[in-house]
Amino acid sequence: MRGLKQSSMNFEQLLLELSRAHGWKAGLSLILSWLGLHLMPIAGFMLVATVLVISDWITGVTAARIKKDAITSRGLFRSVRKIVFYCLAIVLTVIVENTFFASSWIVYLVAVYIAIVELYSNLENISVITGTNILGIVRKAINVQLSRVNLTLREPTDKEGTS
Repeated sequence: MRGLKQSSMNFEQLLLELSRAHGWKAGLSLILSWLGLHLMPIAGFMLVATVLVISDWITGVTAARIKKDAITSRGLFRSVRKIVFYCLAIVLTVIVENTFFASSWIVYLVAVYIAIVELYSNLENISVITGTNILGIVRKAINVQLSRVNLTLREPTDKEGTS
């Protein structure tokens, strides 16, 4: 690589040369640095999604105990699967958005949708746990705001599910 005549190399060639010169740890640190650089802007979105899913699992187990429903390992597996796929949805959105649109509003839209779905489920579970109607109060407050633009938030049907 030294001298007047230098050729350009792609990322894969750079990794191979770095690994040959400095060992596999240098190559691995470069890969992790590259991933960190691209994931740091969306780390907050992924953290919020993870926290909401974990709290949904905790409140869901507590609500199931109060309602005397059966608690199975399927619920924990479903929570882990939701964390993985919510984070994947956020990452894929950023990749598509950066590649085709050069904007950042689509990832916000996806992250907000995920957060609202999980927040709704958490509030539903908390309403069962505490015996209050937190979800109903929040729904009324949202409807007041939406009525200003002639929209309303409807109650979900049993077929749509709530969690």
